[in-house]
Amino acid sequence: MRTAGDLVAAAGCSLVVFALALHFRLPAWLAEESAGRKGTQADAVVFFLATVAIGLIMFASRQWRKSVRNSAHAEARRALYDPLTGLPNRILLHERLTDALAEGRQRDARVAVLFIDLDRFKWVNDTYGHAAGDVLLTNVAERLRAAVRGEDLLARLGGDEFVVVCQEVSYTGEAETIAERLLMALGHPFFVKDAELAVSASVGISFSDPLARGRKDSADTLLHDADAAMHRAKGQGPGRYTVFDRSMKADRVNRNKFEQRLRDALDNDEFALHYQPIIDVGEERIVGVEALLRWEDPARGTIPPLEFVPQLEDSGLIVPVGEWLLGEACHQVVAWSKAFPDLGRLRVSVNVSPRQLLQAHFGDVVTRVLQRTGAHPEQLCLEITEAALMGDVVAAWAGLRKAKALGVTLAIDDFGTGYSSVSYVRNFALDVLKIDQSFVRALNTSPEDTAIVKAVVDMAHALHLATVAEGVETPEQLEELRGLGCDLAQGYLFSRPQPPETIEELLRGAPRKRPRQAPTARV
Repeated sequence: MRTAGDLVAAAGCSLVVFALALHFRLPAWLAEESAGRKGTQADAVVFFLATVAIGLIMFASRQWRKSVRNSAHAEARRALYDPLTGLPNRILLHERLTDALAEGRQRDARVAVLFIDLDRFKWVNDTYGHAAGDVLLTNVAERLRAAVRGEDLLARLGGDEFVVVCQEVSYTGEAETIAERLLMALGHPFFVKDAELAVSASVGISFSDPLARGRKDSADTLLHDADAAMHRAKGQGPGRYTVFDRSMKADRVNRNKFEQRLRDALDNDEFALHYQPIIDVGEERIVGVEALLRWEDPARGTIPPLEFVPQLEDSGLIVPVGEWLLGEACHQVVAWSKAFPDLGRLRVSVNVSPRQLLQAHFGDVVTRVLQRTGAHPEQLCLEITEAALMGDVVAAWAGLRKAKALGVTLAIDDFGTGYSSVSYVRNFALDVLKIDQSFVRALNTSPEDTAIVKAVVDMAHALHLATVAEGVETPEQLEELRGLGCDLAQGYLFSRPQPPETIEELLRGAPRKRPRQAPTARV
């Protein structure tokens, strides 16, 4: 802006001076001077002003050229540097890494690439907003910049991904030491919008090999390898680093193929729901079902969830699949309630993944599904794992609050296998505790597990919650649970998870609802 103002001022002065020169007959005076005649004093003043005007024109020209250079420099910087953090961007990273590899081949020196990805950064954006996320990224960049060596290149690849290029790494442990230093730098809390945020990262490390025969490392290859190592580290838990090995390349290819296969399965309606009955322990009648996701692959048949649900979660496909599951389960329980009205209002339990809870509009999704299917809110129970509540408390409750206000039931799944905090049971206004099958399995053989189940049941009743025992397989376990006061149960003793038509046959022959005078817990 200042340069532009200088140009305007110089041009204006020049025009004024030339106007004065013409008014005082500067051309005639110059002609008289050339003939050897002396000009007047006024003509001398005009000549001086004309000289100044020429200087101003030269100055303006120089400023214009400088402005063009500065503009070109600013444009080049915008093209090569991240505007948020000021770090080199993807383009400049690729150029510098390519140059580093070329130098490494000349000197037979290894180059290390460290691929850094923040853990749970999306949760920060969803919970505190994108402005807070930008502040966090800026602070992260500052800490990483302070943690790398002077000769290292730190760049922002995009989103919450950063890359460090280390030239002439003499041994593997040197890059690992840098990775540890980076993770330690992020280990202290960040303060954003008066909130204290604990942020960790996952780091993948790859190395060039200038001595390898028949192989020429490229910038893309090293970045892809480091990315694969980072994903392996992320699978081991937050705050880890992993060095790339060749097996990861095959893993990445297989993972990409499998993810595409899952996308095709969603588009081709290959997912299906099986249901497992939930039984009232006292009356031994069906009061609800749990909806369980299955994949009906045309080539392999029915695929159990352990083989594909983790990939759905990692890829984010669990969000559209989860919404489909929710709608399908509600539609089915409404149909059964209409077909068998004497069974009472059946309830369907649906597992909600942590990724779904992180969606800012999860409550709106539940509302939309209930309206579309005509299901009563009390017919839907959302099951949440302890890990989801403990990891992202604010985001989890934000997503569940609206569903709870509608009258939807909330259950904590696999209670006792995680942190088992009574405080979050109360804070989240839960309705049901599901006792993990690992405790139920040993009821008749382990006094310790029996005591644990009794303690959970007593605590739940004290908090006016219902209890569901999972994995009931024998009549003896059922009798023990009845004696301990457990409300509901599910397991192979009653039925394995079955397709809808099989469950419908069970409902057709199931005992009908009998009036209960004094229910002890909300179910």
